Amino acid sequence: MSFPLIRRYFITGLLILVPVFLTYTVLVAIVGTFSNTPIGELFDQEANRLLFKRSEPPYVPGFGLTATLGVILATGVLASTVLGHRLFGAIEQLLLKTPLVNVIYPAAKQIIDFALAPKEQGFRSVVLVEFPHPGAHAIGFVTGEAPEDLCPTSDPETKYVIVFIPFAPAPMSGALVVVREDQVIATTMSVEEAFKFIISAGVLSPAKNGAAKVTTRGA
Repeated sequence: MSFPLIRRYFITGLLILVPVFLTYTVLVAIVGTFSNTPIGELFDQEANRLLFKRSEPPYVPGFGLTATLGVILATGVLASTVLGHRLFGAIEQLLLKTPLVNVIYPAAKQIIDFALAPKEQGFRSVVLVEFPHPGAHAIGFVTGEAPEDLCPTSDPETKYVIVFIPFAPAPMSGALVVVREDQVIATTMSVEEAFKFIISAGVLSPAKNGAAKVTTRGA
């Protein structure tokens, strides 16, 4: 199997699984909020005591990461077939008809589709900006030039850009900042590489093989 084909399968798997994962994460957070009440904790403890035998699974370093990458790749391969396309289409329709899920899932899917869209439709470039305080830099995506109403100064010579800063490991959430163009640090990292880096919390780093370099804008 050639690398471009593996890459295409991997991206397809991400497009399918990441919105589902983000939806699941939000739902777990909502359920967890109610489960943390005294009544919720009591029912949770009793259900676990009656239904499950508590035992610690063996710890295998790296197994979780390997399994996750394998599932993503397998999903991409399956989605590339006619049967898989129909299967995931049916699952998506089910998610869109499920109460509460139909509010979270479309938003998660939209931002992932937008992030991995062609350059002229999605994020323009991957950059570094000082965030959340001077001296610390965060990975961000330039979405376009800032409108005049959002520019801190009316000086026409000073340009500002809008940068979306996703939070790891769930890039659906993040910060939207307006940054002066000459304070943005450009990188050679692609949008796809940046998303892999963020979702894996820095494990899948293109910098390890020299793929990502940092340059200062205007240099």
